[in-house]
Amino acid sequence: MKKSRAVTLAGLLVCAAAAAAFVFVAIPLLNDRANAILLTGSSKQIRAEIQAARALPEERWDYPVKWDAKTLIVSEATARDWTARGLILRKDPDNSDKRQPLGELPIRPADSQGLLFAAKPDEAQASAYPLGGTPTRLGYGGDYFLGNLRVTESAIVALPEKAYAALPLSESQLSLLKYGTFDDVSEKMAAFEQGARLIKIH
Repeated sequence: MKKSRAVTLAGLLVCAAAAAAFVFVAIPLLNDRANAILLTGSSKQIRAEIQAARALPEERWDYPVKWDAKTLIVSEATARDWTARGLILRKDPDNSDKRQPLGELPIRPADSQGLLFAAKPDEAQASAYPLGGTPTRLGYGGDYFLGNLRVTESAIVALPEKAYAALPLSESQLSLLKYGTFDDVSEKMAAFEQGARLIKIH
């Protein structure tokens, strides 16, 4: 009787240890790599989907940007390029699971020095938005963000070329990597220069 209890307890301990290992080791490792994907359908269909995804060319773009706290500052030329590629998005008001791309960069109001894309219109206060320590008058461009997620948790400011160049903040590189659903991006991430900020676009 005692032996069977000992065996049962040992079995329970093994199960508990395995569960703990999965929660504290396996899940973080999975989350650190690409998202897990459940594929359904026949093996022939799945193979065809994977081959089609791998055949797509890798898309990567590098842009000069400036950061002020959590504000991403770009030139209007960069913002126009992002809109042309469909990279500036917002949630669909009718379906929060879907995204709507910004078709073209809005016309900057005559009395503003740039455009602000942020979650709420009241963030664009006249002569009150700080850029490089200077209050700046910005027009509100909408509740748009970069990529498929609000990954930077920040506002985006688009400035005319001269105003962007004159802003007393250091310039860095923002690298955008667009990858297919079935890609393992771990090696591609390692290919970026040290110090480059990376945003993955699904």
